[in-house]
Amino acid sequence: MNANAAVRRRRVAWWVWLLVLALAGAGVFFWLRGRPAGQAAQARGPETVAVSRGVFRVSVSGPGTLEAARTLEVKPQASGTVLSLPQVGDRVQKGQLVARLDPADHQRALENARLALQKAQANLDALRANQASTQAANRQSVTNAEVGYANAQRDLQSARDGLNAAQKLYDVGGASLQSLQQAKDAYAKAQAGLDSARINLETARQALSLKASSSAQDLKNAQLAVEQARLDLEDAQRNLARTKVYAPFGGVVTAVSAQLGGPAASNAALFTLVDDAKLNLPVQVDETEIGKVRVGQRAEVTLDALEGQTFRGSVTRISPSATPVQNIPVFYATVTLDNPRRLLRPGMSAEAEIIAQEVRGALTVPKRAVQTVRNRGYVEVLKPDGTQETVRVGLGPDDGVNQVITEGLEPGQLVVLPARSPNSGSGQQRQGTGFGLPVRIPAGGGR
Repeated sequence: MNANAAVRRRRVAWWVWLLVLALAGAGVFFWLRGRPAGQAAQARGPETVAVSRGVFRVSVSGPGTLEAARTLEVKPQASGTVLSLPQVGDRVQKGQLVARLDPADHQRALENARLALQKAQANLDALRANQASTQAANRQSVTNAEVGYANAQRDLQSARDGLNAAQKLYDVGGASLQSLQQAKDAYAKAQAGLDSARINLETARQALSLKASSSAQDLKNAQLAVEQARLDLEDAQRNLARTKVYAPFGGVVTAVSAQLGGPAASNAALFTLVDDAKLNLPVQVDETEIGKVRVGQRAEVTLDALEGQTFRGSVTRISPSATPVQNIPVFYATVTLDNPRRLLRPGMSAEAEIIAQEVRGALTVPKRAVQTVRNRGYVEVLKPDGTQETVRVGLGPDDGVNQVITEGLEPGQLVVLPARSPNSGSGQQRQGTGFGLPVRIPAGGGR
């Protein structure tokens, strides 16, 4: 019994030791598993990244759909039967004859307008000749009246002198009463003749003035008739010329609205012309990034339909207000692209990267490697001997991920990245150095 009891006690002790060892191993495992990432990093050494030199870029990206820079419904300015039209897909040059209307009606209108002008001009010429003849006759009448009036004045003066002489002779008894009366009758007759001559002169002058005024109005009306006929002729010439429709700019025909042999009304579209030498891309930009975008900034555009190719343009317009897209406020920044090879087509979906800022030959490090103390930037540099040194650096722009260093570092130097906490995301960063310690600022503010 004692031997059996001893065996049982040894077996129990053995199982107890096994249980203790198992519990100890599990504890060590879970302790190691639960250690902070920073402590694990310490065991492996600090995480570092080399200072690199290259092109630093801050950009704003967004999707969009290509649109033609210019789209025009080409309309004739005359009416008529359609004799010729372009076809959809035809490429035309600026000034090229692309459509024709039947000119018959407009040719007849032109001939009528030409005859009307000739008739109006003939009427004007005849009126001028008639007025010249009438004016000469009226002037002669005035001249004759002026001569008659002058003769009447002389006759009156002669009668006055005769009357005065007869009166003196009669007063001294040298003439009879009959002679005096004859002198008085001659004076009265001369006075009446002068009055009549005055009336004739005034009448002739008034007739000349009235006829001149009437002739001037008739002449003006005839001249206006000629001018109107000339304008009608010019309109007829323009309408005839408008039966030929020329391309207002180079491009491609995307739609045809009229039919051959059918009527075409003035200002009714014949076809649609698209200028595809330049295309616009309205890029959707989030309201949080629209402040970075400026007119004139460069943009690089890629398309799924043209994989591997990049097209360059520039921002030409920014919408002043947001447009709700699926209840999200979106601004549109229009990028204009040259399309010399006509690879781009309206309606293609594209992605644009608007370059808000670019620094060539920039030294960059991850932004989380930089610590800021009292508005000064510092990084931990890993030296070749394995020690670390806090270095003060000049800071340029950043894009939220990478930081431009303007001074203090050289390409290839290793900077220490701060350790991440176990529950931090990739964008989280500890304050202090790469080991979670406060930044050591050397005397003088760092190198």
